[in-house]
Amino acid sequence: MKHKAPTTTIEEPVVFFVHLMKTGGTTVNLSLLGKYPGGCRYPEEGVDAMVMEAKSLTRNLFALSEERRASLRWISPHLPLSAATRFREEMERPVSITMLLRDGLDRSVSYLRNLSLRFNHAYTYRELLDIPLLRKFFLSNHQTRALSITEANWQEWDNSMRGLILLSLGVEKAQPISEISPVGEVDLNIAIAALSQVDVLGLQNEFDDWWQRCRQAYQWPGTPKYSANVTPAGDFGKVPPVPDSIIEELRELNALDSRLYAGASEILRSR
Repeated sequence: MKHKAPTTTIEEPVVFFVHLMKTGGTTVNLSLLGKYPGGCRYPEEGVDAMVMEAKSLTRNLFALSEERRASLRWISPHLPLSAATRFREEMERPVSITMLLRDGLDRSVSYLRNLSLRFNHAYTYRELLDIPLLRKFFLSNHQTRALSITEANWQEWDNSMRGLILLSLGVEKAQPISEISPVGEVDLNIAIAALSQVDVLGLQNEFDDWWQRCRQAYQWPGTPKYSANVTPAGDFGKVPPVPDSIIEELRELNALDSRLYAGASEILRSR
């Protein structure tokens, strides 16, 4: 059902939540359905065309009509930080940016297990990790990439996200994409510096503290009582355990993300 756009004033802030996958974003979105009702959220099924692309492509966000932009109060796609800051610059109303970071190893293990669950465990963790798109873009320093990527590389971001959408149809349907840029030490330095552009920064393992600061800044409701989209562990959720060899490989692949997380923690301690 298409919702009528809510009335807003030019002083009302827009909250842009940079939703990095497997950092707690689904819990956040579901917990704020009452605060940000239909018509003022982006992306929103039934309102935004091609909602799967709207969730993750920069192109879709910046193609929004002026009327749709004016209706927004809550934006939470899987987009890089540079897209959020560019959107903030373009909006006539104030835009506040918030996000959660997670330890690099924890996030990548959680995402790999979630991928296995999506495919009903039809593929081994090794098979999934060896898919170049997943290994290079989603399972290797993804948070550092999201915070350091510039507008010049948005097409690479969109291509990779579109590739993930196609991959959801089955691993055998995975399409080769152009070379994915590596993430290195320079990108880590850029990412840590970019944290200064986040108005309310949080850590996933200190979720309640982040939520309370958002509650003060944005008048959010009380802290969520549950977590959504959490992949259950072990036999309880019928999710195979990740072998130690894969965990160690992911640890190495996400060393920069773990350092980013440590850097963010230091920044928060100093405030």
